[in-house]
Amino acid sequence: MGKAKRFRWECSGGHAGILAPSRLKLRDVRRFCFPCSTDAGELVERRAPALDKQRASRTTRAKDKRQEVNRRKAARRAAHFFFGGVCLRNELAILCSLDGVPNPFKIPTLQIRRARKMPRSCFGFARPRDHLIHLTVWPGAPLATILGTLAHELAHLLAHDEDPQDYDAGGRYVWHGEKFRWWLRTVLMNGYATDPRQLGILGAGVVDDVGLTGLAMAYDRSKVSR
Repeated sequence: MGKAKRFRWECSGGHAGILAPSRLKLRDVRRFCFPCSTDAGELVERRAPALDKQRASRTTRAKDKRQEVNRRKAARRAAHFFFGGVCLRNELAILCSLDGVPNPFKIPTLQIRRARKMPRSCFGFARPRDHLIHLTVWPGAPLATILGTLAHELAHLLAHDEDPQDYDAGGRYVWHGEKFRWWLRTVLMNGYATDPRQLGILGAGVVDDVGLTGLAMAYDRSKVSR
């Protein structure tokens, strides 16, 4: 077994240094400079500049590595909310800040589910008690359908926030009543300059072929001012 590599340990007082291993025991006499200790009245430790440089380099590399890992995690989290080149979380924040929306209005929690194919019925839902919107996206989904569904579910939360006790004669909550339709029209008109009555938005948030074209064109126009 070869000898352990030795490093020069020096004191701050300029006294002669010594060669010693990189790891010295806490009470090893080589760790201390006795002339400096005598002058200072307390023990003065020697330092190994080469070891300090190595430690600083390792600390820097570890910090850079942590920052890169955090950057990648943040990028993955952010990418989760992107669809069709649009950040749906930012889009929701924009819709919540439109004229006509109560101020302040807390931005809902947005959940995205990525399906392999188009769902048979529900493209999303709103959960007022949790102030949450859930969207389902799938490969090839028209952006206008996703944006229309986002506006649809936001209208549910706005209507519930305005009147949580909107029940019909049978005691059931009115999901697609007058308040909901008013808020959906407000969000689409202020957000995309689009009237839902011209889009053919159905109760489930589905947009017909004419509506897809209209909402997509409205979205393209709205991006100019953002």
